[in-house]
Amino acid sequence: MPNVNNIFNKISPNNKSAGKKSPPPVKDLKKTAETALTFFKNGCFFLDIYLVENWKIRRLNKKFRGKDKVANVLSFKEPDDFPHPEITGRKNKKSAGKIKYLGEIYLAPAHIKERGENIQHLLVHGILHLFGYTHNNKNDTIKMTRRENKILKRLNSSPSKK
Repeated sequence: MPNVNNIFNKISPNNKSAGKKSPPPVKDLKKTAETALTFFKNGCFFLDIYLVENWKIRRLNKKFRGKDKVANVLSFKEPDDFPHPEITGRKNKKSAGKIKYLGEIYLAPAHIKERGENIQHLLVHGILHLFGYTHNNKNDTIKMTRRENKILKRLNSSPSKK
């Protein structure tokens, strides 16, 4: 089983657009991310997860994807050669070399709730994008959906869910 202890979650504390529609606890999202990452056996992973207001994700969607609309989830994969002194500068140099920073995932809890979607499913979807999964064509969509379903099945059968 891969080491997934180095997940770093950044959750925006000022999620005003969510109002009374609060997202699941951070520990649930962390558990979801850890479960998803266990399917990738080639390292120790580090990623940022942001819960943002609708206006923020809309701005990101317009700037980086050219789509002027609110998205439920956006993933930004980190370039492979991007330096990370916060990882490489760790005391234990051996373990620092094995840590891979995947990138950033932005989720819009208010929009997700309005649409009746599952934030944990969308987090898994975003993580798969960081590993290169796409849904650009039918074959890619099938591969991504199969992997999503395997991860969600494991997540839903975990002892903490029963």
